Amino acid sequence: MFKLSSNDISNKLEKLGLEEDIGCSSSSINNNNNNNNNNNNNNNNNSNEDGIKKYTSPIKVIGVQGNSCIGFSPDDSRFAFVSGNGSIYIAKDMKNDSFEIENVLTGHSHSVDCLLFHPKDPILVSGGFDGIFIWDYIKGFIIKKVLTHKDVDSHDSKVEALAWLYNGTSLVTGSKDSTIKIWDFIEQGYPLLETIAAHKAPVTCFSVNNESNILASAGRDSSVKVWDISTLRPEFRGKRSDDSSIKVTIQSTLEGHMGDVVSMYFSRDGSMLFSGARDNEIKVWSIKEQSEIRSIKQHKGDVTCLKLLGKDQSILMTSSIDGTVKSIRLGKIKSLIGNDVLQIEELTKEAQIIESQAISGNISINSINDINDPNAGEYLDIGLGGGGIGDDVNSDKDKVLFSFELHDGTGIGAMSFSNSLKLMATSADRSIRIWRLPTSNYSDKPILIHEFVGHRGPVNTVQILPNSNSILSGSTDYNVFLYNLNTMKREMVFNFEGSVYTMCVASKNNQTIVFVGGNHYDIKGYLINQNDDNNNFNNNNNQLPIVQFNGHSGKVQTIAINSDCTMLVSGGNDFDILVWQIKMPYVYRGGDEFNQLQKPINRQSFHKGHITGLCFSDNGKYLISSSTDHSIVLWMVNSNGKKISREITIEHAHNSVVSAISFGHGQISSQFFYSGSWEGSIRVFDTSNLKKCSKSIHEFKAHNSRLSSLTVSSDGSILIASFSDGIIKTFSSVRPWSPIAVYSPNENTSCNALSSNSSFFVSGSDNGLIRCWPTGNEPIN
Repeated sequence: MFKLSSNDISNKLEKLGLEEDIGCSSSSINNNNNNNNNNNNNNNNNSNEDGIKKYTSPIKVIGVQGNSCIGFSPDDSRFAFVSGNGSIYIAKDMKNDSFEIENVLTGHSHSVDCLLFHPKDPILVSGGFDGIFIWDYIKGFIIKKVLTHKDVDSHDSKVEALAWLYNGTSLVTGSKDSTIKIWDFIEQGYPLLETIAAHKAPVTCFSVNNESNILASAGRDSSVKVWDISTLRPEFRGKRSDDSSIKVTIQSTLEGHMGDVVSMYFSRDGSMLFSGARDNEIKVWSIKEQSEIRSIKQHKGDVTCLKLLGKDQSILMTSSIDGTVKSIRLGKIKSLIGNDVLQIEELTKEAQIIESQAISGNISINSINDINDPNAGEYLDIGLGGGGIGDDVNSDKDKVLFSFELHDGTGIGAMSFSNSLKLMATSADRSIRIWRLPTSNYSDKPILIHEFVGHRGPVNTVQILPNSNSILSGSTDYNVFLYNLNTMKREMVFNFEGSVYTMCVASKNNQTIVFVGGNHYDIKGYLINQNDDNNNFNNNNNQLPIVQFNGHSGKVQTIAINSDCTMLVSGGNDFDILVWQIKMPYVYRGGDEFNQLQKPINRQSFHKGHITGLCFSDNGKYLISSSTDHSIVLWMVNSNGKKISREITIEHAHNSVVSAISFGHGQISSQFFYSGSWEGSIRVFDTSNLKKCSKSIHEFKAHNSRLSSLTVSSDGSILIASFSDGIIKTFSSVRPWSPIAVYSPNENTSCNALSSNSSFFVSGSDNGLIRCWPTGNEPIN
């Protein structure tokens, strides 16, 4: 069989005559694999003749595709899922109840509907709107693409289902175009073997039993079809090539579901097939009799995944759009023919016979393992132990051993199991959770060990925490998340109880607090960490407000804090700028009703529109504000830090709404402040001479759409601007303010927020994604 190993895959590519597409493969901001980073930069980031760098692929993307497809590698060392921009993340099991991102496979430009690890080689196959992608997931590049509507053998619509046959020698793909295609993974180049006009509607899922030589396919026509795939066995491939009339043949069609069939699973011996559908039912079919044996009605929504567990396969694990995962102990199963009863004891005997044949060498262990799992990797069945199914084996009723909402009531779109059956993963909306399964009793709830979570709404504000690998993000989903950039793990959650529009971070007296504003009107301060020996980073107390500021009568759109963390200012839709005194450290008092409630010490009501931006100068001497009334005001901060006074008013700073402002930083640009507007222009003002500060010293058209956010890198050298069409641009922060780079994430969705340090910046978008980009000034090591 033709194989691709991690050691010789590059040589094989040359022999195959296939193009090598390098995808993003950085595992952290401080990735030690400089070669991978250099490859990524060379492939995704080019310079035009004008010297402006072009970036299309970020260093990192934080966010999960809704109901992402998921899967474990055959050796359980890796786990794959899809981010919100269609990139496939390969996470490595660190063996300490945590996973770290190892590779990012970049190539899909639309959603990914299915993915599958090869049972033997370092290959992952993904399918979706773009077509079929074959990856080397270790080195992070594309081996082959079969693009929808572009390649001759491609499907005519998106690919929705994948399955391996006979230990990975063939790949089966199912599509929205109602066809099934079979691809040869023995021959070089993975040619198409056969196309089957399978269903009257899109093909949704497969299940394979290699020992019985049968493939089950299901679709949105509510039918299940069973196919004889014996001619695809490796030993019969020669006859196929000699006789073009040899094809996969239909064995039976199973009708009975009243909705789309979206999940299936064969029993170990291939005698029974379990199917789950959008009629909320699970049906059990006799393959021999080609008829329904029984129906299981335990869910109130689509049954999205099925898995038989236990040595005797008497436990059925199910997931559903109703939000639950259920462990069901199966009762006696009656046949419709002759009223025969197929009991659990008989299933156990059949399993023992198969195992004894394997021991004697008549059946390979790999063949047994291939029967049930599309990934076809070896796995260990786990029995229930004492007090298990034996106590009630003669019952003809199913018993639900547990029913849990593993995603807080959100519908579960996908469920996957490691081949050792030690871990289970679930996907719901924009979150993925990895669970440790009980080793002896499937009535116990799985234990959550890791999760990948994205925002469910637009990300309106982001903040890089200084001297750390963490970022904060706030969204209209009411939440502020603290992420670890290395692992992509969400480490803390703060529920603001309203849409989050703005935030800033203050660190003083061994205490770090994030201050959050939005449509709640009040500003809330949340303790991130307290740098002492008693700190519990995940203590629930830290997730409640430690201080609250009350005074606005409208949505809070912007907040800022001075460098010594003694003054906070806020502005919003009530046209007011409020000044608050900060006294850190704050002491947590035990609940919302005991929080320290603060009132403003100063109020300024000069602007005639919503306040869109506030920013302090590095030395804390000046504050600038912008508004929808097209004006900018430079304020002088009093020496006692309790009051601001209007110094300079720029009535018509722009010809449209001034949407963002920012001071420069350090010796390079701290004397300047910058403003951006809905007309896409940026203006530069110089505070070194206040008499001339009322007029800009430079103006340029940055882009042809609305400017949404503006920031300056922490070293003061780069000005970064984002726009409503998703484009981000960087410029020199000083004369001649020349353009440096353009960032195009290939999505027509607004980029709302920016935060930067000296080497990279993060952006937040309307689609809930957070991206990490290089500044373009120099490569990141």
